[in-house]
Amino acid sequence: MKVSTILIICILLILFIIPGIDHGTWRPDEPRVAGICAEMALSGDIVVPRLNGRPFLEKPPLYFIAGSFAGRLFGTDNDVPYRMVSLIFGILTLWITFSIGSRNGTVPEGLMAAGILASSWQFFQMSRWIQIDSALVCFIAIAMFSFQRLLRDTRIADSFVFGLSIGLSFLVKGFVGPAMIAAAVMIESIRLKDILLVWRLRPAVVSATLLVPITAWTLSLYLQGGWPFVREVIVVNNVMRFLGLSQGAALGHQHGILYYFDHFPRDILPWTFVFIPAFVSSIRNFRKDTYISWFMGPFILLFLSSTKRGIYLVPLFPAAACMTAAWLNRLPGMRWERVMLAITWTIAVIGSFLPFAGIFLGYPLVGSCAGIISAGCLIFFWRKRSLFPAGQSALVILMAMALFASATVYYQYMKPGEDYLGFTREALVQADGEDISIVYGDEMFEGLIPMLTGKHVATFEAAADTFRDGLYLWETSRRKLYDPFPEGSHIDIILERDIGSQRAVLARVFSGAGPESED
Repeated sequence: MKVSTILIICILLILFIIPGIDHGTWRPDEPRVAGICAEMALSGDIVVPRLNGRPFLEKPPLYFIAGSFAGRLFGTDNDVPYRMVSLIFGILTLWITFSIGSRNGTVPEGLMAAGILASSWQFFQMSRWIQIDSALVCFIAIAMFSFQRLLRDTRIADSFVFGLSIGLSFLVKGFVGPAMIAAAVMIESIRLKDILLVWRLRPAVVSATLLVPITAWTLSLYLQGGWPFVREVIVVNNVMRFLGLSQGAALGHQHGILYYFDHFPRDILPWTFVFIPAFVSSIRNFRKDTYISWFMGPFILLFLSSTKRGIYLVPLFPAAACMTAAWLNRLPGMRWERVMLAITWTIAVIGSFLPFAGIFLGYPLVGSCAGIISAGCLIFFWRKRSLFPAGQSALVILMAMALFASATVYYQYMKPGEDYLGFTREALVQADGEDISIVYGDEMFEGLIPMLTGKHVATFEAAADTFRDGLYLWETSRRKLYDPFPEGSHIDIILERDIGSQRAVLARVFSGAGPESED
C-alpha cells in the first residue's frame, strides 16, 4: 500500500476511536456489563460472572474476562477501560473485513469494505458500547475469514483457527455464535452444491479445537455451581430463549417474525440504499458470490428465533459490507441502481455539514471543529475529484468522516441526559460514605455502585421486605412515577434526574411520618 493510503487509514482509525470514548454508561446494557467486569476484576473469579455478588448466568464469561483485565490495568471505577475492550474487538473486526475483501477482490475493495463497516451506524455504536456483542461479531468474522481460506487452501492452521473461533464465539454468547456459523456453512454447501463440504474443513480438527475452551469452562462452571448453573446458562438462556419457552421467554426481547425487516435497514444506515442493489446483485450471482452465505444463513436463523434485538444482526455486517464494497467496485449499470448511489452521495454531502448542529445545541467549539473537519473533507474531494474517477473510495471516506464527526457532537450532546455513571458518582458524594440500598434490585445501580465503591450493595426488593430507615436509590418511568415504600413512609428526596426515559432518585426514607415525629 502507498504511504498516503496508510496515512488515511491511520487518521480514520483515530477518528473511529475518539467519538464517545468517555460517554459514561447508558441503558440498557452498559451499567450492568461494566459492573460485572469490575466485580470480576476485583474478585479474580473468571468462571462465574457476578452482578452485585450474585451469579449472572445469562452469558458465558469471555467478554467479562477481557473487561476485567482492562479494569485491572487501568482501574475498575471508570468506563473507558471497559469501552476500550469493545473498541479493540471492533478494530480487529475491521481488519478481518479488510482482509476478506482484499483476498476476494482487491486492496481498495477491502479498504472500502472496512470503511463501510466502520461507518455503519449499528456497528459503529456497538464498537464503543460496553456490550458483549462486539466480541461475538469479531469471532464470527474470523470464522468467515478462516472458512474462506479453507475452501481454497485446506491448511490445517485454518482448520484450527476456524474451530477456535467457533469455541470462542460460544464463550461470548452461548450457542448463538456456533449456530450462526453453522447456518452460514449450510447455505454455503447449498451455494456450492457440495453436501460433503464439511469434510473439507477437517471436522476432527475443528471439533477438537472448539471443544477445548467450551469443555474447560463448562466443567469449571459445574464445579462451582453444579447442574443448576450449567442449566441456567445453556438450557434457559440459550435453548429456551431461542424457542421462546417459559423461563426463556420471561427474559424479554420477544418480537414477531417481521422485526428484522424493519430494523436492519435502519441499523445499516447510511449504507441502506446501496446495500439494496448490492444484495440483489449477490442473489443474482448466488453461485459465485462468496459473501451471501454469511449474510443469509445467520439472517434466516435469527429470523426464526423468538428472541430478537437489532444488535443481534451486527454479526452479518462484515458480510454485508463486503457485498456492498464489491458492488461499488463495479459501476452501477441500471438506472435504479444509479438512483440508489445518488441518494447515498446526497446523504454523505448533507452529513458533512451535520456536525455544525453542535453550535446550536450548546457545544459551539466541538460543533465548529467537527464541522470544519467533515466539510473540509468534502471540499477536498470535490476539488480533487479527478483523482477518483468512479468516486467509490471517495464516497466511503467522506461518509466515514461525516459519521465520525457527527457522532462526536452526538455523544457530547446526549451524555448529560443518558449517563448513569455521572449520576451514581454524584449520589455517592451526597451519601458521604453512608450505605445506600437499591430498590427492586435495579441492575443499573447494582452494577455501578459496586464498580465505584468496590463493595456490594443491599437491595430492597418489595414493600414486604424488612424495611429500615436510610438512603435508597431507584429509578422509575418519567410518565409513571411510583412510591415503592410501605404505606406511611416519609421520603426526603436528595437527588433526582431524568436519564433517558427514566427518572433516577436518591432519597432518605423514614418509616412513619419522618424524623420530626420523634420530637
